[in-house]
Amino acid sequence: MCEFEYTEEIRVRRTIRVRKRIVGEPMEICLCSRCASQFYNSPKHLIKRVDPFQTVKEPCTYCNYRYGYDFLIYDLEKEETAE
Repeated sequence: MCEFEYTEEIRVRRTIRVRKRIVGEPMEICLCSRCASQFYNSPKHLIKRVDPFQTVKEPCTYCNYRYGYDFLIYDLEKEETAE
């Protein structure tokens, strides 16, 4: 099996696993890189760029200080622990 096929298969499996955990509708907000990092580091959220080719930056909705891009923020359900 080619290395590319193996890594692609892992990526697809992870995507399916995360999509099963998405709860509700996503929020579309504009975030600067500093505020977006708060969501990237959070296990309770999934963050994705709306348009990866967006070139015009807008004021950040979170801090209203820096400029950033549009993101979709998904809430993830809590993982149940087996006892």
